[in-house]
Formats: sequence, C-alpha cells, structure tokens
Amino acid sequence: MKLKYIDALRGIAILGVMAVHTGHSGYNKYPVAFSNLIDQGAKGVQLFFVVSAFTLFLSYKTREKKETHTARNFFIRRFFRIAPLYYMGIVYYLLQDGFDPRFWLGNDHPISLPNIASNFVFAHGINPYWMLGVVPGGWSITVEMTFYLCIPWLIARIRSLNQAVGFTMWSLLFSLALNSLLLAYPLIDNSTLWANYLYLYFPNQLPVFGFGIIAYFLIIRQDFQISTFYLGSLAMLVLSHLVWHPVIPEHVLFGWGFFLLVIALSRCEYSIFVNQLTRFLGKISYSAYLIHFAVIHWLTIFHWANPLPHNTPLWAMLNYTLRLLLVVGITSVLGWASLRLIEQPAQKLGRWLIGRVK
Repeated sequence: MKLKYIDALRGIAILGVMAVHTGHSGYNKYPVAFSNLIDQGAKGVQLFFVVSAFTLFLSYKTREKKETHTARNFFIRRFFRIAPLYYMGIVYYLLQDGFDPRFWLGNDHPISLPNIASNFVFAHGINPYWMLGVVPGGWSITVEMTFYLCIPWLIARIRSLNQAVGFTMWSLLFSLALNSLLLAYPLIDNSTLWANYLYLYFPNQLPVFGFGIIAYFLIIRQDFQISTFYLGSLAMLVLSHLVWHPVIPEHVLFGWGFFLLVIALSRCEYSIFVNQLTRFLGKISYSAYLIHFAVIHWLTIFHWANPLPHNTPLWAMLNYTLRLLLVVGITSVLGWASLRLIEQPAQKLGRWLIGRVK
C-alpha cells in the first residue's frame, strides 16, 4: 500500500535534518530565534521514527496474510534496505575523516576496529564511544535496526489501540526511570558524552516509535477503543508535566505532535505538506540522510559554505539560505543516483533471495 503522505512526511523529516546540519557549518552567528528554529530540524529524526513504526506495522501485517515465513522475510528485506548503502557510508566516511578522534566523541578516543566492526553489525548503539564515531548520523541507524529486531515480537503482542497506548506509556515510564538511574550512576567519566548518549540510545527513543504504532491502529485498523485506565494515566502524566515538573522529554512531545500530523494528513493531504518536492525527497530520504553530511563537508572544503559576506547576523542568515539550497540541490541529485544505483538493486537482490529460500 503506497500512501502519498508517508513519502511526504519522510521528505519533511529529511529537510529538517539537512536544515540543522547545514546550520552548523559556515558562519553561524545567527539571531537567537533563527538559530533555535534551525536546531529544531534535528527532530526530523523523530518524525522518521514515527513514520517507520507506522509503515512497518502496516507492511508486516499485510504480508503476514500472504507469507509463511513473515519474520524471516522481514529481516531479509530490512537488511537489504539498510545495510548495502550504510556499508558504503562506513567506507566513505573513514576515507573522508580518517581514524582520528571525533568531536561528537568528546575527542577522547580514535576510531577503533571494534567500533568499525560494531557498525557493520549495527550494534554501535551499545557503546557511547561507538554510537557517533564512524558514520555521521549513524546513531539513528542503530536505533532503527534495534527497533526492527523488536517488530515480530511487538506485532504478536500489540493487537489493539489500547495495547499500543499501553506500550507507549510503559516505554516512556521505563525510559524515564532508566535514564534517572544511569544519570545517577554513569558508566563513563565524560559527562557530556554520557548525557548525549542517554538522549540518543534506543530506550530513550522507543516511546516515539510507539506513536507510529498508535497511528497504525487509528488510521488502518480504525480502532478507537482506549481503556479508562490509560486515559486517566495519560491525563495525569500531561497534568504532572504542566503543573508540577516537565517529566515528558521534548523529543517525545515532538513525537506526539508528529503523530497528530500523521493523523491529519491521513484525512486530508494538504498540499503545503504533500507535494511533488516533499514526496521526491521522501523517496530518496535514506540516501539523502547519509549523503548530505558529505555534501556539507565538501562545500566547506571548497569554500562554498559562505558564498556571501558574513560579518553580520543578517548575512549569516542569507548565507545559510543559499547554503541550504546548495545542500538540498546537490544531495537530491546524488540521492536520486544512489536510489537507482544502490538502494533499488539491493532491495531487488533481497527479493530474489526471499524467492530462493521459500
């Protein structure tokens, strides 16, 4: 089932991600309000997670009716969807950036062979010194792949809207409790890296995936039944956040907002969101995610990060606008080529393998 608004939402997500990373390059002394707006583009990753959970439940449930080995085929499809391009990204970014310590690792440790190996098996999320080391943005890939591992188990156990709401609530409470414990008893000395890791790692992002599962039951299954227990618990959680203490993390609130956007677009595909540009970017979003870091790097190398004078905040914003247009334009061309030459042949190979092992 192809849904136009799903491609568009992926396109909006990658636009946000490119916007925030473009803002970190070149002269970036922006006005505070402008800087804050750019920084929120990072939440595009949470939009990816919401959409991913929705589409995975939809595709798995659809194929479950037709296939005998649904779980096995699911993992084959997911591997050939993600791994080939990511492996090329590992090789490329090691050639581009070398093995030296990275800023996002606190400049503490160089890239090690175990770090590289963990990226090849998508296990780099288990170590704060590995999670961001090799491929820029690779943290979201290990989070996504970890979620893939959970899908057959979740599909078997979440069979109603009420169970989806319960899963999301309990995963939020679990992540809050686990983060409190790990902040009190850190496992590494670098407090900044540890705090970043606790934001990025899988348990902290799991509630965001839950919103995508809820959207699946509301939109596809037309299930609207929620128990009074969960309604009351949600009310208490929101009121506690507003009145007593902000207990709901910002990225979870964004997930909630993106969930509402998915619901809205499922009912009316407003052209400001669902259009040819956003749908095209959505189709190339995975390639664009891995490629745009390299585009920003080379724009900086060739001194195109600041094509205009840049000695005032106004010029900084104008430079940013031109830089973003360059990043989106170049990434779109390379992303389309990557889709045609790498992603689609790899997925075709996965389908062939599934046919061979029936």
